[in-house]
Amino acid sequence: MRFVVLVLLAGCRFGFDETTTGDGGATGDGGSQTGDANGAADGIQLSCPASYTTVAGLTSEYRAIDNSMGWLVSEQLCETDGTHLVVIDNATELTTIPGLLPGDNIWVGTTDRLVIGTFRHVTGPTATFLDWDASEPDATALECVFIDSLTIKLADQDCTSGRRAVCECDGIAVDTSSY
Repeated sequence: MRFVVLVLLAGCRFGFDETTTGDGGATGDGGSQTGDANGAADGIQLSCPASYTTVAGLTSEYRAIDNSMGWLVSEQLCETDGTHLVVIDNATELTTIPGLLPGDNIWVGTTDRLVIGTFRHVTGPTATFLDWDASEPDATALECVFIDSLTIKLADQDCTSGRRAVCECDGIAVDTSSY
């Protein structure tokens, strides 16, 4: 019985709803789902907190955090919702997300806090889409990534610096060993 309760709680923690597949089986256990271009897992119907909204052209739901805080505090705040800092997967997401907090530099869920120069997403994988600003990245220190509001490019800075942030609800679990 405890196992069932833990599984149900884990499903709620990450915002998964049980959905039915075409063959009558159920999906939505957060297992090895494949994702689309914006990261939403196939077969998972998102059940995001009410404070999250859809953004035209993107498949995830987002919430802007309009308080300036460090990267880790921002990530932990997103995690309390069962989500994570926005993971920038493509140019569309990079150019669209700044509209949620116009004029502000925005923390994203990518960092090299474990190994200098190896940027990983909070969801685990090594980042493959990194549209850096001209002078970035600074490969001399462990830093966190943000969207520069002037260039709409990625930059990195000391993770304790104050920035605003955007949380992303996409049904993909956080991998705390990646940061």
